[in-house]
Amino acid sequence: MAQLNNKDPQTSFNVSIRCASSDEKVIRDAESSFSQLSGSFYQVEGEYLGQHDSEYQRLLNHELTRPTPTESFWKSKPMLVANANELANFVTVPTIDSLPKASRGASGGGPAAHSPLTTPDEEVFQAFDKGMCIGKAATVVDSPNESTGQEALESVAEWRSEVTQREAIHLDADTLTRHYLRAGSTGSGKTVAGINDLLTAHDELSGPTFLLDSKGGDMCDNYLRSHRYIFDDLDDVEYIKIPEDDQEVPGLPFFDLRPLIYQAGRSRESAIQDTIDHFYEVLRFAVGEEKVEQAWVGNDVLKAFIRTLFEEERAEYPDPDQARLEETRVGGDAFPISDLYDMALEYEMHKSVPETSSPTVAASLQRHTEKNDRQFKKTAGAVTNRISKLNDRDFIWRMLDYKPEWDHNRGWYAEDENVLDLREILHSNKVVVIDTGELRDDASQMFNVLFLSHLWTAIKSLQTPNRDDYVVNCLIEESAPLARSNIVHNKLLPEGREFDLSLGLVMQYPAQVLGDDPHKNRSVYTEVLNNINTKIIGNVSTDDDLPDSLFHGGLDRDEIRDYIQGLPEGQFIGQLPPTGFQEQQPEIMTLEPLPLPPGHAETDSAIRPMADATRAKTRQKYCISPEQTANRLTQLNNLGNGSSADVTDNGSSTANKNDSNGENPEERSPDALTNQELTFLQDVVDYWNDDLSFYQRGEPMATREFDRRGIADDLVDDEYLREVQLANRYTYYWPTNKALAVFDDYEIVWGTEQGDPRESPRHKVIVSLLERIYSNRGFSVKTYIGGDDTAGTFDLIATHPQKEHRVMEVETSIPDRPETPLRRGDVIDDYEKLAEFCGTNDAKAIWVLESQKAAHHLLDILEEEGHVDDRPARDVQSYEGITEQSVTGSGLDSVTGFGIILDRTVGNSRFNNPDPTSDQ
Repeated sequence: MAQLNNKDPQTSFNVSIRCASSDEKVIRDAESSFSQLSGSFYQVEGEYLGQHDSEYQRLLNHELTRPTPTESFWKSKPMLVANANELANFVTVPTIDSLPKASRGASGGGPAAHSPLTTPDEEVFQAFDKGMCIGKAATVVDSPNESTGQEALESVAEWRSEVTQREAIHLDADTLTRHYLRAGSTGSGKTVAGINDLLTAHDELSGPTFLLDSKGGDMCDNYLRSHRYIFDDLDDVEYIKIPEDDQEVPGLPFFDLRPLIYQAGRSRESAIQDTIDHFYEVLRFAVGEEKVEQAWVGNDVLKAFIRTLFEEERAEYPDPDQARLEETRVGGDAFPISDLYDMALEYEMHKSVPETSSPTVAASLQRHTEKNDRQFKKTAGAVTNRISKLNDRDFIWRMLDYKPEWDHNRGWYAEDENVLDLREILHSNKVVVIDTGELRDDASQMFNVLFLSHLWTAIKSLQTPNRDDYVVNCLIEESAPLARSNIVHNKLLPEGREFDLSLGLVMQYPAQVLGDDPHKNRSVYTEVLNNINTKIIGNVSTDDDLPDSLFHGGLDRDEIRDYIQGLPEGQFIGQLPPTGFQEQQPEIMTLEPLPLPPGHAETDSAIRPMADATRAKTRQKYCISPEQTANRLTQLNNLGNGSSADVTDNGSSTANKNDSNGENPEERSPDALTNQELTFLQDVVDYWNDDLSFYQRGEPMATREFDRRGIADDLVDDEYLREVQLANRYTYYWPTNKALAVFDDYEIVWGTEQGDPRESPRHKVIVSLLERIYSNRGFSVKTYIGGDDTAGTFDLIATHPQKEHRVMEVETSIPDRPETPLRRGDVIDDYEKLAEFCGTNDAKAIWVLESQKAAHHLLDILEEEGHVDDRPARDVQSYEGITEQSVTGSGLDSVTGFGIILDRTVGNSRFNNPDPTSDQ
């Protein structure tokens, strides 16, 4: 035994010691007596083999044993048997785990299994015997065998037996509020362990449980299966997929102070600051942290707008007898993001400083308007660009655009509002499963920030049950990026315990929190390790910080690191928190995972998850449709190809699909762009600003004259440019937000005679061509300008001292809606402003449309509004025929098409061709 102690082994091995006696009682006594010789790194277990005379004689006259020919054929693992002297003189070659890393690859060996760490004291088993079960403390490792896969349970009784065994380690509500971390590589069993975490927490504790699953896969469905099998139904489970198939999203009010100031009693200033901080967390995922931090002047302006909208003077308060409040003012206690965007847009386009009760804010905003135009556009454009960037994720915008009605008598949102009502959920034992697996990583993390902000607001605002077993348990899969966010490492981790909140962070390895900038994120990583008291670690790569955060009296930092890196698949080590004040922290222990729960898809007891029915139930209560938001999103989408249909809910362009994760593995960073490519991107921006000396805006861009080096396609593939087609044969390139972010001082200019930031490139091309056409005919032309005697902005007004004036409306179509391509509200508004202008200015109203079907849809809409007295049949397919056979009001005199404008101008060269609108 002394020889074994001196070996100080790094991996486990078996030594067989045989004891023979002619007295059975002696052998029976020896069977248990040798267990007293167990040491720090080994233990001795006795086993009575029975009576066997020839074997007894062979042991007395022992020599090296060789297998017989028959045994050699069948045995795959022959053993060496040695006497005492031979055993003491054995020399072993070090295992792969003991070799330097540089030598491991050439050794031809593989890591050996570990013996379990020190068996926990009985006090540990007693202190951690109730609550969420995280696994079973291992006390012995058998001889290594080939893995047969994770054990499966087939009945509720078997499952309950497993989680109530003495070795099962549980975390009660108080321990959970000090948070837990589970880290393991792919295939380590994190997903099954997470399902068992949720099941046992729901079974043994009170309070709601949340699962945020961003990795996709079948975790959500398998949880539903097992929950339904163990608890008989899914009545207390809510399931939301982000976004839902019908584009519904959870009702999560964001720009909303009402729960904080009316329920939690927070000061208005602190509530506003919290909202601003959380909004900037969302922006960092949308725009990029570096870009957000660089535009510090724009940040000051944006924060000033938010504070202005939240000014108390803008809020309305109900009469004492008024049961419900209908808020009509812009801003106040709550507002949709559309209000914020409108304020920023007015400031950028018209230098309009919003009304504010703060002279300091007013003076600061006014000071920016007095800069030269280029400086002002750069500052104001940075604000609108940041807000509009959120529109790339349609579902995120719709959640930010949601302002539910508030009932002051209830002190909460009105009962018929489809808010994700955490006041109800926090007083229940519900399990809320949220699946963001179909989103790209950044879009998923943006949603998680929004959800955690809503959860944090509710927890601080509402009184929750005062019970020892109550906890709000939130398990977050693939949580490393989220751990770096301010709301997690500065709010939820350090302050959550005060509000009975538990965070369970699941990731591949703890140092994943460091991300792409280890130096910058070092303090965040340290805070995560310090504020999470329960750590469950599988075989992962480790740095110095992780072993330093783990405690074992018999192992130093390097030994703990080696132990972690040698863990077999499916096995973890567990670091538990102290059991009380001034109590010593338990040593790390080896944890075995719980088996697959019954009902799971990989068990014989697998059942249907009933996912669709559960989602339908949840949508009806807690989700909002696109119609329930402020609904000013459609025109924002014209920043791209002209319609919200051009941008999918996972933030990817439908025109340029990449791999299944929404990412292009060959996509190049801005640093990888060549000087020629950077120059070409600048030429594209200058093209849309009509600042190129060698090319006129409106001419197709997929030409040798414009793309002289043939590099546009590569920039389209890398998503720096978006390809836009007009009339199916003329190609243009539109710079994406990613391209504009490459340059600090390059942007597309908006404003009077420049364009509208909501304008699509298709619209801008046609307006540019019309401007040049009428200028060549001797008209005085103005674009994007309001009329003198009417409200609204006109695409083009052409006046002539001797000819009838023209006012033109260019109407783009919504993709994928061939029969009803126009937006009804836009058509009605445009017609009414054209009719008013033409009635007072003796002008002719001309509509330019993308297709003949759009022309017939235009007449459909105007006919329903009573503006059409007669119209042609649908088989009339020429614009000239449609115009001649239509009898309409003064807001529509004639129609023509995009294709006609294009073919008769850029179809030949340089605008020296007949006027395509000469008959109009």
